[in-house]
Amino acid sequence: MENESYRMIADSTACSTSNILFLADVALEASAAEEADMHVALGVRPGNAGVTDDEKTYYRLITSFSELRLPSST
Repeated sequence: MENESYRMIADSTACSTSNILFLADVALEASAAEEADMHVALGVRPGNAGVTDDEKTYYRLITSFSELRLPSST
């Protein structure tokens, strides 16, 4: 995956990539978003491609949006 695509997404929203949480269900997409300096969480749900043991330990895994915790701004 091209990380430039993720930078273009950020540019189109006038938001810095470092202020974006990208939710992916494919590890290659998560990797490209991370290379573009986005925060990443990997969604794990039935029907998605499998996640390797390395990916399970590397990425933050979520199975529900209720698991997302965003930092409070101060």
